[in-house]
Amino acid sequence: MSTFFTIILYFISFLWLILIFLFIFWSKLKEDYDTKTIFTQGFFMVFIIYFSIFCSNLIIPRLHQTHIFNPNGLWFWMSLIAISIAFVIGILKFKFKFYEALEATTLGLFTTLIPIELMFFLFTKNKLFLLQSALILFFSLIYLILNAHYKKITWYRSGRVGFSSLLTLGLFFLTRSIIAIYSPNMLFLLGKVEIVFSAATAFLIFFALYNLSTLNK
Repeated sequence: MSTFFTIILYFISFLWLILIFLFIFWSKLKEDYDTKTIFTQGFFMVFIIYFSIFCSNLIIPRLHQTHIFNPNGLWFWMSLIAISIAFVIGILKFKFKFYEALEATTLGLFTTLIPIELMFFLFTKNKLFLLQSALILFFSLIYLILNAHYKKITWYRSGRVGFSSLLTLGLFFLTRSIIAIYSPNMLFLLGKVEIVFSAATAFLIFFALYNLSTLNK
């Protein structure tokens, strides 16, 4: 794919991510926060994601692949760290409630990434992008189903907001670790070290879900 088409592809995906993510982020939080605050935080997170991807594209070519490490998957973890920092800044600066903001961020990212992955597939013909879009669609549906019925789950005694995003994210990272066992060098994985990173992340998320379930309403 030529440099021109690469630039066009990133520009289109950037616009899509801004518009759709901001709309979903706003629609989930509009009842409790003012519009300016929501859009400021949402745009900051979108910007930080693309800035981290830009930085990863500069770093990845300088790194060497080993039998346990694949630098091609570094963009994902750099983006995750970057948006986590932006998320915490939003919590501290704008006083967002943690789990409400997490719900909005999770749904917003999953929803916007599906068409972006499909667009990359159409431009590059790389079937890995098609696989990624299918996985993200699968987890988006899981989130929507959980969000509609989580209060009916008997063992989730607290009934608090956050169940849908935590369980979905936990399953997402658990799936990444399982895929890494069999295909560690896929485009969006870090190699064999992905098994440890994703499994550890999934454990922390499930632990947070357990703690959330034990809280009083």
